[in-house]
Amino acid sequence: QYPADTHTTLLIRHAKAGRKARYRGDDRLRPLEKSGRVQAEALVPLLLAFGAERVHAADRTRCEQTVAPLADELGVPVTEEPLLTEEAYSADPDAALDRMRSIAGRRRIHAVCSQGKVIPPLLKRWAELDGVPMPATRNRKGSIWVLSSYQGRLIALDHIPSPLPTVAE
Repeated sequence: QYPADTHTTLLIRHAKAGRKARYRGDDRLRPLEKSGRVQAEALVPLLLAFGAERVHAADRTRCEQTVAPLADELGVPVTEEPLLTEEAYSADPDAALDRMRSIAGRRRIHAVCSQGKVIPPLLKRWAELDGVPMPATRNRKGSIWVLSSYQGRLIALDHIPSPLPTVAE
C-alpha cells in the first residue's frame, strides 16, 4: 500500500531516430525519423493520462523532439537536461541520479526524456538504493517508465513498452 501523496515521474526513452552509424553529422543533432514522430505524437495522450504538467529532455534533438508534442499540448517549454545525456551519465552517474531525484521530488508531474544508455543503469542504481524491485523488461525506443516516489525515495517502478498498439505475431 502506497501513501496518498506519492509523486509520479514519467521517464521516456526517446522515440526512433534511425541508426547512429548511418547519420551524417553531429549525433547530438540527430532527429527523429518518421516512425519516431508517430511515436512522439502517440505518447501525448498517455502522458496526459498520467497528469504530466512539466517537460524535460536530455539536450539531444531526438529527446527534445520526442516530448515536443507534449510540451506543445501543455503550452510549456521543454527544460533541457544536460546531465541526462549518455555522455554526462557516463562521466558522472551520481550527478544524473541526483538530478532525476530532484525532478522526482517536485510537486508537479514531470515527463523526462533521455537515452537508452542512461535509463536502465540509472533506474537500476536508484532501485537498488531504495530497495525497489526492477521489472525485467526491454527499454525500447518510445517506452515509458512510471516512477512512484515518496519523500524523495523511489517506492515503485512500472514500465509501458510502447504508446502504440502492439501487433500480434
